[in-house]
Amino acid sequence: MDIPALQENGELPPGEHPATVDDVEAAFGSSFSNIAEAESGLPFPEFFQVNREGEPKGIIVIRLGDSE
Repeated sequence: MDIPALQENGELPPGEHPATVDDVEAAFGSSFSNIAEAESGLPFPEFFQVNREGEPKGIIVIRLGDSE
């Protein structure tokens, strides 16, 4: 699995972290694409695109299937 540990601030370290849906489910218990983040109410794909102040930040790329 290529998903690194979260930093002390609760965020992934900067950079690209390739992972399959199976990797995400193994690390976090779900692919969480249709689950809302509790505090913000945003769906997780949108939640991961903003920082805690609601400003845009890096985008997580989730590859589905075997395509590279």
